[in-house]
Amino acid sequence: MFFWYFLFAITAFLQTAVMPFDLLLLLVISLSCLEKSPKILLLFFFAGLLNDLITLRVLGQSSVFYLLIGFIIMLYGQKFRSHNPLFILTVTIFSAILENWLQNAGFSPGLVIMEAIAVLPVFYLTRLLFENTQRRNSKQLKLKL
Repeated sequence: MFFWYFLFAITAFLQTAVMPFDLLLLLVISLSCLEKSPKILLLFFFAGLLNDLITLRVLGQSSVFYLLIGFIIMLYGQKFRSHNPLFILTVTIFSAILENWLQNAGFSPGLVIMEAIAVLPVFYLTRLLFENTQRRNSKQLKLKL
């Protein structure tokens, strides 16, 4: 779990320095499609706080938004196949439009298109990292027994 906190912190700094779009939102979407435990929501909350601190926004604005998106994906991920690329693209487009409308007080179609293009590579990289961390944890448990 520490690995994911570290990855979200690095992503928050990278996002403010280099990326024009919300890379943390893409990680929130990707990880909430993969992990269904409620403890991952705490990670989303702290990622949002860190994002607000770095970008000098009102504290808690991104946290509440990331929690809301993660929670909705966890709820609908049980009804639909959350690993389906069409589901991930749809959620990304709606959440990017909502985020642009709430945080920037406007709509930027270029940012929405960039996030929609970038979400699938981010999802598959996150899935690869998630499976590797799960595999390492299971090997450690087998060695201890």
